[in-house]
Amino acid sequence: MEYKKYELLPYHLHVIHTEKFKTVTIKVCLKRPLVPKEITIRNLLGNVLLESTEKHPSRRYMGMMTENLYGFSCQIDTYRSGNYMMTTLSASFLDEKYTEPGMLKKSIQFLIEILSCPNVQKGAFDEHSFNICKEGLKAAIESYDENPTRYAKRRLLQSMEENATYACMPCGTLEDLEKITPQSLYEYYESVMKSDLVDIFVCGNVNGEELKNMLLSEFHIKTIKKPGKSHMITHNKYRKRCKITKESRDITQSILMIGCKLDHPTEYERKYVMGLYNHLLGGGGDSRLYQTVREKHSLCYSIYSSASGVDNLLYIQAGIDKDRFKKTTELIRKEMKKIALGDIKEEEIEKYITMYLASCKEIEDSPNDLISLVMAQEYLHNDPLEVKEKEVLKLTKEMVVEFASKVRLDTIYLLEGEKSHEETTTQ
Repeated sequence: MEYKKYELLPYHLHVIHTEKFKTVTIKVCLKRPLVPKEITIRNLLGNVLLESTEKHPSRRYMGMMTENLYGFSCQIDTYRSGNYMMTTLSASFLDEKYTEPGMLKKSIQFLIEILSCPNVQKGAFDEHSFNICKEGLKAAIESYDENPTRYAKRRLLQSMEENATYACMPCGTLEDLEKITPQSLYEYYESVMKSDLVDIFVCGNVNGEELKNMLLSEFHIKTIKKPGKSHMITHNKYRKRCKITKESRDITQSILMIGCKLDHPTEYERKYVMGLYNHLLGGGGDSRLYQTVREKHSLCYSIYSSASGVDNLLYIQAGIDKDRFKKTTELIRKEMKKIALGDIKEEEIEKYITMYLASCKEIEDSPNDLISLVMAQEYLHNDPLEVKEKEVLKLTKEMVVEFASKVRLDTIYLLEGEKSHEETTTQ
């Protein structure tokens, strides 16, 4: 594997050259600082761009084109990354070695067509495509909270900090959706193409120089690469007492969510120690929470923790009976305290390091994982694989204890398996 970054204007090109795969994978990433009111329209824009283009004005014609490109597959994802809103246009297609000469260029041209040549008439997106996508997004927004776990996670984040960027609805709101028209969506599209920061990531058996020249001749985007603020969310306010919120819903199993803020971890802690801490706490079947709360005391159906370095947040989630709420939260606090006091075995650290190194090797088996690795290097200043493998070997018990002192228990949220009330306290 060989990686090279081309500092082009108005975008950067990142090429991962490898002969390991039969496919070429491309991700075109557009990003801008997150504005909550733009979440809905940005989600809708991605859906509309993928629905049709000027040259292929319907799903039928889009399907015919992908068939002609030997099963070319494409998707658009819109999501939040810390302080930024991201839209990623991803495509995968067979290396032309397995198809016919010229298929790389044809595939890239179609990918660029999706992004640069939308189905527009008189300054507005095609109404038929617009209406299909608007109804689809409406259904997604309406159904989002039908999943109790998603609902509980969203309510936890709102309880932690209602107006924070990380507490926004990921797919938008019905109120904002109702205001969007084909004309206003096209105006937003023009703004995106003029002001978003753009990076292109390519993984496969491709010649970087040839690819660079091809993109410069085909992709005539007008935006300018500008330095942006960090993706990382930092927290400046911490609760002196943990907030406890209970809410009822007609579900069979109660869902416990616990949110912790991380108090300005160092870059090394964020990159490496956080993963070890999370693994020890609730990152697998041999974790403290799983072994103590579930196996030993049988207080929950499931329990695990997860950490977000970009948001500086740590979550704990468990499925419980509501009458076990107090005992479960007490045990969770106890296990967190034990780690903070240094109750850590060397073999636990060694086991994590072995697992981490194995996962590093697995990254090289997936083009999407390799691109995600490079994206993390570009956006989050993460390290390349060879550095990761060296740095993780430096992890110690003392580092975990120091990191544990920065984990601030913020909010405990319980979605009870009954109807009708909401209650908030602190403790």
